[in-house]
Amino acid sequence: MKYFVVQDVFQYTWEQVVCGFWKRYPNPNSRHIMSEDVLDRKLVGNKLITKRLITKKGSIPKWGEKFIKGCSKAYVVEESIVDMANSTFTTYTRNVNLKDISTVDEKCVYTADRLHTTLTRQGWVASFRRFSANMIEQFTFHKFKSSTAKSAEGFKLVLGKLYHHETEHPSRAEKLKNSAKIAKDIAKSKVFHTSTCDGNAR
Repeated sequence: MKYFVVQDVFQYTWEQVVCGFWKRYPNPNSRHIMSEDVLDRKLVGNKLITKRLITKKGSIPKWGEKFIKGCSKAYVVEESIVDMANSTFTTYTRNVNLKDISTVDEKCVYTADRLHTTLTRQGWVASFRRFSANMIEQFTFHKFKSSTAKSAEGFKLVLGKLYHHETEHPSRAEKLKNSAKIAKDIAKSKVFHTSTCDGNAR
């Protein structure tokens, strides 16, 4: 298993980042994202818990074609928790198909830090294929690290378009407005049910 942890900073308030998260697709760095569907959403106390299915186009190297046949898509389940009381936003993602080849787990925690937001991202990559596990892990690990960096940059582009008209130091009124917008976006969300490829989704 391979592991990494990185931190990033978004020059936006926590409320802006949470609002923007649900609008981060499409962006110039997300052309591989085919769809995102809400499977479940519920409010438990001060926490909004959401479960989504994200469908991605996959690119497979020549040597990997013998392992992966008949499915050019990757399905990822994303579970997130918006904790309004503590100003934390946590997401957990894991692939639900192609797990016999490799598993990719990610945990992201967005925390409020005065006038900006800090992201702590952790990733775990594992393969249990005999004889080829190390090669698969190396390839998947480097591809995953590269894609997460591009994902963060794409998200920043989206935030820039959403909030370019606002000041660098938003007022308390603006922060309250963004908090209200989170609740409004939640209310407008719909629930979809989507099937997955190869029967590997749980």
